Amino acid sequence: MTDIIIVHSKHGNSKNHWYEWLRHNLTLEGYDVSLFNLEANDHAQIDEWVNEMKQQLHILSLIHI
Repeated sequence: MTDIIIVHSKHGNSKNHWYEWLRHNLTLEGYDVSLFNLEANDHAQIDEWVNEMKQQLHILSLIHI
């Protein structure tokens, strides 16, 4: 099955809005879903988020070995 990665907006975190709901419903459909939780910061630079996502992907790849 396809892996899905959900990244929240820069004005929130993975616990607000509909992110948890979406992860739950996609999981019920059989998808392997990862929900990133990045630091919400109005001054965050995109490269900081990209680096954090790379680290979280690395951790996920170790878990799935």
